[in-house]
Amino acid sequence: MEWQKHWAAWPLNNYRITALLTVLLFVFGLYGLYKMPKDEFPAFTVRQGVVIAVMPGATSEEIEAQVARPLERYLFTFKEVKRSKTTTTSQNGMCVVMVQLQDDIPSKDEVWSKLKHGLNTFKSQLPSGVVALIVNDDFGDACALLITLESDQRSYRELQDYSDELADRLRRIPSVSNVRQFGEVKEQITLYVDRERLAAYGIGQAALVQAVSGQGLTTMAGSVTGGEQDIQLHLSPTQRSEEELMNQIIFSNNNKVVRVRDIATVKREYDTSKSYIENNGNRCVLLSLEMTPGNNIIRYGEEVDNVLNTFKGDYLPSDVEIRRITDLPQVVGDSVHGFLRDLILSMVIIILVMMILFPLRSAIVAAVTIPLSTFTSTGIMYAFDIPLNIITLACLIIVLGMIVDNSIVVIDGYLEYLGKGMGRRESAIKSVKQYFQPMMLATVCICAIFFPLMYTMEGEASDVMDLFPITITINLMVSLVVAVAVIPLLNAALIRKVKVKEEGKRDLTDWVQVIYENVLKWTFKHPYATMAMAVVLVILTSCLFPHLKLRQFPYADRNQFAVEIFLPEGEGLDRTREIADSMQRVLQRDERVKSVTSFLGCSSPRFHITYAPQMAGRNFAQFIINTPDNQSTQTLLNEYAPEWSNHWPGAYVRFKQMDFLSVPTYEYRFYGDDMDSLREAADRLMAYMRTLPGIEWVHTDYDQPHPTLDVRLDPVASAQLGLNRTLAELQLALQTGEMEVASIWEGNYEVPVILKDAVSEHMKLGDVQNTYLTTATGASVPLRQVAEVRPSWSETKIVHRNGERCLSVTAEGKREVLADRIQKQIEKYIAEDLQVPHGVRTEIGGEVEKNGETTPGVLAGIIIALVIIFFFILFNFKRFGITIICMVAISLSIPGTMIGLLVVNRTLSLTALFGIVTLMGIIMRNEILIFEHADDRMAAGWTAHDAAFDAGRRRMVPIFLTTATTAVGVIPMILGGSSFWMPVGITIFAGGIGTLILVVTVLPVVYWKLNTSPVPSQGGEKGSQKTNMKSVLLILAFLSLPAFSWAITPPLEGQEGGLSLQDCLELARQHNRTLQNAALDIQMAGEQRKGAFTKYFPDIQANVLAFRAFDEMVKGDGTIPYEVAAISEQLAPMAGQPYSYSELNRGYSATISLTQPLYAGGQIMAGNKLATIQSDVMELQLKMKEKDVVQKVTENYWQIASVKYNLSTIAAAEKQVDAVAELVGNYVNAGVTNRNDLLKVQIRQQELASNRLKLENAEHVLLLLLAQQIGRSGETIDIDTSALEPQSPETVFTSSQDAVNTRVELAMAQKGVEAAEQQVRLERGKNLPTLAVGVVGYHAGFGGLSDNVSNYIDTKMTNGLVMGTLSVPITGWWGGSHAIRRQKMKLQQAQNDAQDAREQLAIDIESAWSSLQEAYKQIAVTRKAVEQSEENLRISNDEYRVGKSTLTDLLDAETLNRQCQNNLSDALARYQIALSNYQLKTR
Repeated sequence: MEWQKHWAAWPLNNYRITALLTVLLFVFGLYGLYKMPKDEFPAFTVRQGVVIAVMPGATSEEIEAQVARPLERYLFTFKEVKRSKTTTTSQNGMCVVMVQLQDDIPSKDEVWSKLKHGLNTFKSQLPSGVVALIVNDDFGDACALLITLESDQRSYRELQDYSDELADRLRRIPSVSNVRQFGEVKEQITLYVDRERLAAYGIGQAALVQAVSGQGLTTMAGSVTGGEQDIQLHLSPTQRSEEELMNQIIFSNNNKVVRVRDIATVKREYDTSKSYIENNGNRCVLLSLEMTPGNNIIRYGEEVDNVLNTFKGDYLPSDVEIRRITDLPQVVGDSVHGFLRDLILSMVIIILVMMILFPLRSAIVAAVTIPLSTFTSTGIMYAFDIPLNIITLACLIIVLGMIVDNSIVVIDGYLEYLGKGMGRRESAIKSVKQYFQPMMLATVCICAIFFPLMYTMEGEASDVMDLFPITITINLMVSLVVAVAVIPLLNAALIRKVKVKEEGKRDLTDWVQVIYENVLKWTFKHPYATMAMAVVLVILTSCLFPHLKLRQFPYADRNQFAVEIFLPEGEGLDRTREIADSMQRVLQRDERVKSVTSFLGCSSPRFHITYAPQMAGRNFAQFIINTPDNQSTQTLLNEYAPEWSNHWPGAYVRFKQMDFLSVPTYEYRFYGDDMDSLREAADRLMAYMRTLPGIEWVHTDYDQPHPTLDVRLDPVASAQLGLNRTLAELQLALQTGEMEVASIWEGNYEVPVILKDAVSEHMKLGDVQNTYLTTATGASVPLRQVAEVRPSWSETKIVHRNGERCLSVTAEGKREVLADRIQKQIEKYIAEDLQVPHGVRTEIGGEVEKNGETTPGVLAGIIIALVIIFFFILFNFKRFGITIICMVAISLSIPGTMIGLLVVNRTLSLTALFGIVTLMGIIMRNEILIFEHADDRMAAGWTAHDAAFDAGRRRMVPIFLTTATTAVGVIPMILGGSSFWMPVGITIFAGGIGTLILVVTVLPVVYWKLNTSPVPSQGGEKGSQKTNMKSVLLILAFLSLPAFSWAITPPLEGQEGGLSLQDCLELARQHNRTLQNAALDIQMAGEQRKGAFTKYFPDIQANVLAFRAFDEMVKGDGTIPYEVAAISEQLAPMAGQPYSYSELNRGYSATISLTQPLYAGGQIMAGNKLATIQSDVMELQLKMKEKDVVQKVTENYWQIASVKYNLSTIAAAEKQVDAVAELVGNYVNAGVTNRNDLLKVQIRQQELASNRLKLENAEHVLLLLLAQQIGRSGETIDIDTSALEPQSPETVFTSSQDAVNTRVELAMAQKGVEAAEQQVRLERGKNLPTLAVGVVGYHAGFGGLSDNVSNYIDTKMTNGLVMGTLSVPITGWWGGSHAIRRQKMKLQQAQNDAQDAREQLAIDIESAWSSLQEAYKQIAVTRKAVEQSEENLRISNDEYRVGKSTLTDLLDAETLNRQCQNNLSDALARYQIALSNYQLKTR
């Protein structure tokens, strides 16, 4: 059979190989998970380095002019240098250039090698005073571990010894790339020189320096060469201790000896006046360990631990401790363990969800997909050297729910085929065969969305997200292979039959299906309202975007943070230490602080990839604070930052959370040549920014000018004394500062010898001009005699950016404050209110600039991905209209995403954007599944309405299941609370639920309207249905997209080939009079239902009466009785008097009554339900009549097609017979045969012509009948016969049990049961009491009364009453019971009829299926007969031509061939009719 030859049968046929490969890949994946490289972050290229030029004694202005500008010009000649981001800082004696490389540089090493080589050559072009040109290209390398050796008892030298030994041991580990030491405070010998004693002895400082340094200088002492030996000479150092140094002779003359101790005080000490490091208040030495790229950082941490443990046990004393300050192996280890925990938790959650939504065996099969796909993927990642880091870990968690989707689709298809009575193997293979193409397309679309971002994003964002699409693709492709290769095997092995649900029992998916179908019915009743609501929802939720927190990268989740203390330039270390110690004491009192590592006068090495070290000085301090967990970090930052940031006047304490964004929140730059103008503009902006409540630490990189003493040597006086600038600078440096003049080696420890003036620390500005300088002759003269000393001001530092002077204003946003709004306020102020001085231009940096650099690449990647997907979908559906709708429907991801992020108050970051992109792929997959199914149904002859409705109904549960598993798969990511990945989880969870609701309710309606054509179109095959231009334009107008008229297929009325069956059926539904009458019946039933409903309302009646009598209506005479006269004084005199009267000849009355029935024995309710049932019956009758019309049109259509086929057969036969006639005529003329044969041929020609006329007449009549059926009477129509070839009946098979439940006839029978039930209630209600309440009001007037009467009575009356009625039909009870029993018997009959209908319908469906199969087999039989008859005709023709057979044999062969051709056409038509009949009976 055909399905057995499909490639999907191979894994089942070779199940042992399949199982073996699966187990091997799974085990290899576990091995790969253990062995693969692990790190916190992907390989992150910091494209930045520093070039430092040292020119001692030069001012900032001199450095700028002589060093900075030439150096910038040279560096900018390299195209790899990003000039706009390269900054240069010129300050006293030093030029620091922060060189930024272009974002598209993949490897920085080659570029820096070229820069270093060029700078070595360029150094000769700089001034001779530049003593060093240093290039540091590993500026961006982050350490994996920071380790301290600390003790409160040991000296720095002892700690240094231990540190050296530990560093040597650590360097022996292969994965350790570098070990650096920080915080080393050298032990030194300081010579505090007494200048007065020095002057008294007449010794110049230059002589002192020369004497001390000469003893420590080691040069080549030479060698003795002779004979066969070469002996080197070594001069041992004379300075080996303090004592020897103190006794060293400085000057000797005439028995006068001056030693060092005579003119200086010698001390051995540690100088902590510049910088030092402490941990928890203890002195310490810091080791920074870096890891060789490509290694497993967890194993790296274990190897380091082994060395540390050995070192502690073998070498380290108990009073020295080793502590880890930053521990990246532990961070990554926790991430991996967290991943495994989240993975297992996600698996458990997904399995539980599937067990709720699926039968147990199906849930087990689907659940196997998760570990199998995940760990197989890790094996492939290991094979391709893809590391495990925060990005790839997140990818594995993100796709946990998605990898099970394909398996769910395959399992669902397997259950469907199994329910149709097919075998397990056949069902497994056919489910793969049916769904592989849409699954493959959907998977490729999801993967294709991410790949363009690899090429459009640059710089840091590209480095971070480079592995994201690759990891996603590996996982999804593996899941696809598992779904089509392993899942069918498990299906066939574990799921042996479809579990038949008990009657009336529903599980969760059934309830979801029922609720969904009710919603779907409403949407199909109100299609335009549905689409409009979807558009409004998308638009409204899009308006939430400005209220979201926007940030390119979120903060890092770490159990540590940094504290930075900034003081004004020029502040000494003592003031910095005072504030740092106070801050440290505050922090250490908090129990949540585990350790505080202090850096005084220096900064820490780079321990986080985006946390760059500061260019520290004595006015700077830094803490690294370790906490128990990330939550404690967040809490501490929220508590301490507002209280302590500005606690000390003149200092700012910055609480820095570890961040993945390396730029300040707010940054504004001013460019120009005049520093005063730049400072003026910056001051105005800072003043404004400090008024904004959401900003803190508003500052600038400009430092106030510092005072200097400008010493100008007198050229004449200095020359006469033999003083030059170099000699004067050296002596001033010795007297005002310190200088290393020698060193003493004590073993392997170098002790520097420092020369320092004893009173330099207490010198005042006025004392400088009194400083003595030693002349060339040895005489000492005060500085004021040879130079002019005057105060001046010099810029502390001058900053260039892109080679231009720049002054930057930066600030940080307060926590939980939306930066975007404040940013816009500041930009508005700069544009409108900031008065920028002439020659100054502005530029915006910070997050705005960073986003501006990244966003275009992201948008370009998404646009390219959408274009790729557009063509994928277009290739699949081959229709522009449906493809455009697929693309537009991506916007359905907006509502859930926006609401989710806003509710949980999470940042819309680059990671959240990847969640949105993932949602786009999920929507694409669901669209393809829905539209593919709808296209299949339309290809089978369904209407667009029914196909769309069935697509939503049939695909909803698989989409619901896949969305549910995808959503719950990211729950652990949400619960983890990671600021980096929680937005992704929220986006996929909330957005997935939102898209599920919108996709399954809106897209079926859109498909229906898109494919509804009021004018018939040609084609019946899949993909051939044509798009209604009006519907497309309306839908696209709803979605605010341009309508491309060129993409819409025009109506097919004028197209060659005529009407397709689908066109005829659509026209019949619109114009058939029988259906129109049935529609009117529905309207009448609706009116009847509305009329029955009015019985609930009050009965209101109004009556008006007016009359005029021909004579008075009241007459009489007599005497007035005494008792009547006694009534009043007026009548008393009239007692006994006679009277006569004639009164009342006209009058009127008006009455209105209202009666409200309270209880009528249930008759009103039963009547309303009967009316509703009648309305439903009319709708069912419409469907039945529609089926009848469809069947008649189908039969007529295929009869016409058969006739057309027979006409083509006759035409071919006529050509064949004409050729024979010509041949026989030639034979007759040649005397080969007689004229009798020619007459036989001519008779056959007439028979064919007669048959052709009959067929043409039949075709004409059938076309007229078809035209009448489709509402085109009197028009000339034609049909398309291109779709005569049949499809396999297996493609439309539906189990009789499922089909019976959808039959209209069964619904009609059930409605009959419902009507009988209501008739029983109605009959019972006739014998129950009725209760009603009411009110009556009336007004009456009389005329024609005499004055005597009218004076005593009112001629007009108005009154009303309230009443209640209770009616009990007592006499009806005797006969009413019989009537009730009769109705119950009718109810029993209706129930029996319904059961009979169910059974008869099942038989009817089975009979139709048998007829369909028989008709299909008849096609093969007749087709074989055609082949045989054609061969017979060919042989007869050949034999006749050579004289081996008679003409009669040839004509008989032609007749037989024609009959076989006609039989084939009849078989094809009968099959199409049987197919239509079967499809109508199964719907």
